Amino acid sequence: MCQLAILLSIASAGCGSSCGSDNNSNKAKPTLQPNPSSNMTPTPNKSSEEQAFDALVAKVLTCKWKDARGFLPRCRQLKRFYRSDTLRNEKLLTALLDHKSERTRWVGATGLRRGREYRSDVAMATRMVAAMETEANPAVAIALADAISRIKLKETKLVERVKKMISDHPSAPARKRLLKHTLFYNKTLLYEFVVELARKEKNLSVRTAAIASLFTGTPKDRYEDTCKLWRELLADPAPKVGALGGAYLTRFGRSLCQPHYDAVLAIIAKRAAAGTVKAEQLTDSLRNVYLQASATKQQKQKTLTIALTMLNNKKNYGPSRARALELLSQRHPRGKQLVKAHLKDKDGFVMRRAERLNKTSVKAQRRHRPKAP
Repeated sequence: MCQLAILLSIASAGCGSSCGSDNNSNKAKPTLQPNPSSNMTPTPNKSSEEQAFDALVAKVLTCKWKDARGFLPRCRQLKRFYRSDTLRNEKLLTALLDHKSERTRWVGATGLRRGREYRSDVAMATRMVAAMETEANPAVAIALADAISRIKLKETKLVERVKKMISDHPSAPARKRLLKHTLFYNKTLLYEFVVELARKEKNLSVRTAAIASLFTGTPKDRYEDTCKLWRELLADPAPKVGALGGAYLTRFGRSLCQPHYDAVLAIIAKRAAAGTVKAEQLTDSLRNVYLQASATKQQKQKTLTIALTMLNNKKNYGPSRARALELLSQRHPRGKQLVKAHLKDKDGFVMRRAERLNKTSVKAQRRHRPKAP
């Protein structure tokens, strides 16, 4: 595949109203950072498609850039780039990954994320993985990870290289982004690998990403294994890990983990009574069980009893108590009274949630008040 040089010149007069965000034109325009690739020389004998592509990329490069995020998504020129038919030529996008400018590399990576051909094309997929293996810019690494996470690893023979990046890439956000879709598109190949990360990964954000990826990435014949893993994680010393285990277990499919509900409720009840609830996601497990059609009447009642215990024990984490109050306001017979009773709660999270719930309730009453004849 031939190397494509890209014409990326910017008019010296500035981008005017043709780029930037959708803000009112009367407002002051943000100062654009200088474009590091604007000194490229034109390459003759390009096709009309290549020239149109070059012009699109050049306009994107006039958008406002943030080192941690890339070009801001509200930029008109970026939106036009995403809508352009030229993005169907994924080889043009792949060629940008070798550019010396991280901004140009980002354009190539984020454009490829919307493609399909590269997912099973050995040459393009391999080139993308090689680019990420050496990428130092965080925004570009994340954009590349997003695209790479959709690659069919068996067809492209990239299983081990992608697993190594998930385990060892220096950018934790990029590792998280790889986990977002990789298991979904490669379920059988990566299931055991992701389960191991969910159990033992040292970086908490990457570990929770692995736990979350099992929600959509578990193969059909491993559903019960995932239920057991999430139940196991409830006992983890990291509060967020345990809370996510319970939350995903009680949400999984159409009650796929229903046999584990009683065990989960017993664990949460014990922690709520002891005042050791330290993550708000643990309250989500109560709401999830209550909303499951397969939950028994006794289980639904138990969720409200536990939520009330969690709310009343002020040793529990404030956001957890606030979420418990929200569940009770919607489902408990004394929901409105409980909201009013916590309008002066000493915990700011609980007090603000009570104020919001009370305000919503008052508005609802006014809407449904009968009109005078």
